[in-house]
Amino acid sequence: MVKRLGLISVVIVAASLCGAVCVAAPDPSVWQELDIVPMPKEIELTGREIPVSGCVIVLGENASRQDEIGAEWIADEIVAHGGAAPQVVRVGDETGAGLRIVVGTVESNPLIAAAADELNVAAGNPGERGYVIAASEGTVLLAGADSIGALYACVTLGELLADREGAVVWREAQVRDWPDWIKGILGDNRIGGTQMPEIKGLFSWSQGVAGLDEAFQEKYRTEMAWYYGWLLRRKVPGLYYSIPLERMRDVPPEARAIMRGMIDYGKERGIGALLYAAKPFAGLVADHPE
Repeated sequence: MVKRLGLISVVIVAASLCGAVCVAAPDPSVWQELDIVPMPKEIELTGREIPVSGCVIVLGENASRQDEIGAEWIADEIVAHGGAAPQVVRVGDETGAGLRIVVGTVESNPLIAAAADELNVAAGNPGERGYVIAASEGTVLLAGADSIGALYACVTLGELLADREGAVVWREAQVRDWPDWIKGILGDNRIGGTQMPEIKGLFSWSQGVAGLDEAFQEKYRTEMAWYYGWLLRRKVPGLYYSIPLERMRDVPPEARAIMRGMIDYGKERGIGALLYAAKPFAGLVADHPE
């Protein structure tokens, strides 16, 4: 067993649907097989590879927005590996004999609620934004401790997909995971407030141009959606927008609108936004109503 040291190692534990928690045998080979950042705290590969062709993603009638985003994420990952996009249905509408991928929380999906005791998952368990991935015959349950946890489970499942001679497979695994940190950012004002220097120019342009045309607005939305996806894949919970407050009054309303829209887009994916100035600033509220 690989002992967990700091943020970069893992305890390998298997959580099964048999109603018991079984400690996995030592298996450091998981680090050679998987390239997941951050690596789940508890993960065991079963050694089986399950074809996902014909699979169906099952959401509850009360699916959260994060459940829906997670279903879209899995579908996009399958397509990216060369497979066909799976059908997304509600509980009770499943058809066919393919793998069932059940997504949600105890509150949002009755299939998760029915297995909650065996999964050992509930609000706050295994921690804020935590999740469990557990397999039984023909079904994989992606159970979140909360809605963001369910989304994180979908992201991790996507990382467990692989190409095998033209077929897309799920490298079956039992997973129990929760973030080390649920508040944090990448980047600082030297690189435009993000980990990607390429985004700095996009920020600067959006702040300084009045009357942004539709082409630029679409470019901004497309590139920021890609970047938010990059952050979500790594389960990063925050993004620093480097915009000096003294410049904010000069940012045109249409630029603020598209920035606000993408900030909301990030929040749906568990990625908050930080905007502040690391220098003294004073001004009347009446002069800065926004």
